[in-house]
This record gives sequence, C-alpha cells and structure tokens, in this order.
Amino acid sequence: MDSKFTVPLILLLSIVAAARVPLSSSDRSPFAAEAHWKTVLPDTAMPVVINELLHPSKEGRSTGNIIVDSGSNQNYQYVKLNFRREIPDATLFFLEDDLKRPGTRMHIQLTKRMSDSAVFLPQSEAKSIPFSTADLPNTLSRFSIQPKSKLALLMQQTLLQCEAPPLRSEVKHCATSLESIVDFTVNELGTNKGVQAMTTVLEDRTAAPENSPYKWYTVAGTAKEVSDAKTKTVNCHPVTYAYVSYYCHSLARTRTYVVPFVGDDGTKAEAMVVCHTDTSRWDPNHISFQMLRGVKPGTVPICHTLAEDTLVWMTS
Repeated sequence: MDSKFTVPLILLLSIVAAARVPLSSSDRSPFAAEAHWKTVLPDTAMPVVINELLHPSKEGRSTGNIIVDSGSNQNYQYVKLNFRREIPDATLFFLEDDLKRPGTRMHIQLTKRMSDSAVFLPQSEAKSIPFSTADLPNTLSRFSIQPKSKLALLMQQTLLQCEAPPLRSEVKHCATSLESIVDFTVNELGTNKGVQAMTTVLEDRTAAPENSPYKWYTVAGTAKEVSDAKTKTVNCHPVTYAYVSYYCHSLARTRTYVVPFVGDDGTKAEAMVVCHTDTSRWDPNHISFQMLRGVKPGTVPICHTLAEDTLVWMTS
C-alpha cells in the first residue's frame, strides 16, 4: 500500500533475520526519496533515523525485516497482545501527571525498533508488492518467510491493523515508502510550510542489551508541551513487516511533549511523548487499562513514549 494521495498543486505537490532481496543498482540509490523530501519539504530537516533508513550503516543493503515488539500496535479499538508476559515491568502507558514529576521512573524503549540493516524499498518496488491480507501468502513466499512463523503472524496483525476502520476523528494510512509518508503528512497538515519532523533523540545511541531493548529511565526535568489538543499532528509508527513500513495517522485530541530522561546507565534522552486526551472509544480490555488500574475509557489522558524511529509531524 503506497501513497495514493494527490499532493495539492499549490504545494508542488516495519524477532527475525534480514531477508535479502536483490535490487538493481539504479534502484539502490536513495536519491529519489531524498529528492522527493527536499522538493515537497524544502524547509524541513530530515531526522537522523530516517536518513539511516536510506543509508544503512551495515555492509550489504537488504530489506531488513523490522524488529518491532508486540506492544507497538497503535489501534486502540483492539486489545494488544499480552506483552506483559514478555516484559512484565514495561511502562507501556502512564498518566499525564507522571510527566510533570521529575524523578518518576519508567521502564521504556527509546532506542529504535528497527534493525540496523533496515532500509526503505524504492517506491517503485513497494508499489509493485500488494499490501493486503489477501496477498500475504505471496508476500511471505517472496521474502522466504515461513507461513507459521512468529513474523508471519505479526505481519498478518500489521495488515489487519492497517485494514481496520479508523477511530472516530482518525485519518490513517500505512506507508511502504518514504515518499508515501511525506505525501500523506503534507496532505493531512494541509501545508508544506513550517513543517517539523520530530523524533526522540538519544545522546548515546549504543544498542541496549540484546535480550531486551527496554531500559530504566528517570524523568530528569520539565516536560515541554510542543502541541496541544487542538493542534493537528501526524504520527508515523514503524510496524512489523518484511520491509520498512509505517502506520501513519492523524488523531485529534492529543498533546505532545518533549521530556528529558536519564537512564540508569547514564544515557540522556529528549523523548517524544504523546498523551491521548480522549480514550472513550478504546477497548475497555486494552492493555493500558490493565496497567493503569482504576482508569476507565474516556476518563483521564493516557500517555506513552515514542521510540526514536517514530515520527511526529506538526507545523511550527
């Protein structure tokens, strides 16, 4: 599922090993995606993590299957997988007041969810691969993924998430190329002027222990609100798939913060945090309500951190 958006003329307008897919030398060039970004968003700096998805650091370019934990599902109408069995003390969700208390400790993942070899497919190739549950068997075969593997199951869940109806006031799009992400974002924001692409920034990007990407962090200062509940934002989350894919959505009534954290290992971070002020349509059995005992849908804002390869878009 690649971009089907028509950019207004006035704007000129993601557990596994990497599955390697041969690409022609011309298609390996990231210049087309970079050129699209620069043309459509001439005043917007490209985040480091996005640049890395165009220029992977490791030798040998591959599709780089995305390593995304089961807690990354962003469809709040449905119950998440029982992620607590794998990491029982993970702080997947918390209250907005927790951000405003320096010293609050959280067990969170801020490092990127994708493998170091992950790379965007060229838009032409991404468009040639049907992105749907009906075509999943063909996709699994193409990327040599066992149909009954955990990855295959997670890929199916990604597709179901993408095909599910949006929440009330939500506009959603699953993007399989950088161009598709850019076009959806500009279409939703209604402008390409003054657009900011924000991500969590870690001072030390040394990989977390392989057995868990989660670390203990402490809120180390004042949370800065960068968008209120009336500001239109677009969030793009990496999802589990055979190649780099993002779940992008514009969801009303959210507040976005930049929060300073310090890890127990000394790692400093400026983390993006999103607080949902309207949870009235969330599934009552959603894991957030299991973790925040006593909290019911539609009562208080519920927040979560964003890993460094999640994009938050807004206008300045």
